[in-house]
Amino acid sequence: MIVKFQEHPFSFGAIIRIVVSLVAVYLIWKASGILLVILISIMLATALFPVVKKVNQKLPLGISALLVVLLLVLPFFLIGATALPSLISEFPDLLKKVNSLLNDSLFLPESLRNIDFNQYVERGGKYILESTGLITHIISSAIAIFVLTFFLLVDSERLTSIFLSLFDRSTRARVKSLLIKLGEINGQYIRGNLLISLICGVIIYTGLLILQVPYAMPLAIFTAIFDLLPLVGSSIGAIPAVILAFSVSPLTGFLTLALYLIYQQLEGTVIAPAIYNKALKLSPALGFLAVLIGSSLFGIVGAFLALPFAASLPAITDFMHDEMDDK
Repeated sequence: MIVKFQEHPFSFGAIIRIVVSLVAVYLIWKASGILLVILISIMLATALFPVVKKVNQKLPLGISALLVVLLLVLPFFLIGATALPSLISEFPDLLKKVNSLLNDSLFLPESLRNIDFNQYVERGGKYILESTGLITHIISSAIAIFVLTFFLLVDSERLTSIFLSLFDRSTRARVKSLLIKLGEINGQYIRGNLLISLICGVIIYTGLLILQVPYAMPLAIFTAIFDLLPLVGSSIGAIPAVILAFSVSPLTGFLTLALYLIYQQLEGTVIAPAIYNKALKLSPALGFLAVLIGSSLFGIVGAFLALPFAASLPAITDFMHDEMDDK
């Protein structure tokens, strides 16, 4: 019995395509930092574009875009100029209170009660001081995001027309409709998320003041910043406030915990649905899965971008199905 093997032609073209694809994937992965900056800038420009158009009714486009971008940067500048100096000066006293609280907590295991946060803070401070390259990269990336956002707002119409010119005339109308849908989803998410974070900071700050929890302003700002992260941000932001409240008294600690739990329910059932207006049509399970995948790939930034990306998938898949049906 003679076994015959079917011979396949040796295709240099197939090998070249495979090599080019692998090189392209590698280059995209190496340039993921730059692509992430571009993606964040596009999302911010999309969210700010309606505001710029309204301001543009009375002012030139360039001035309108500059004012809106400065308005976005201003809160971060004010936080850095006002809250950070007081937080840095009060941080050693805060660490002492946390350490004393852990040492006196009988319900915690001995391994946790003996933790000295001062050692970890000193190591972290030395690492930050030695990591000048990391700090420079973060600052330069932030500046690049705001500058690129400004130029995207100014040249939005020209860039959109250039992008649409890459497609056939029969497809351009559908691509433009897809871009409008994606812009609406992303814009409503970004604007809504910033507004929800502001509401969170105000409510938590007011509650901490009423409960007489020390360092109410830094704790509220910390909570508001982490509230930008979907689903899990407010829970992470509650940790330092609850720990510090228990250092005041057990009653203050439980009341602070109740404050955060009540606000989380209020945000999830009333505030977020009213602000997002069903822009993100995602089940909690899919949303949580998207946040997990995004955070595992790109950290905090990935978690922030996960929900609008996941909410955009139905519009993208509908567009692809329509294109396949036409062909």
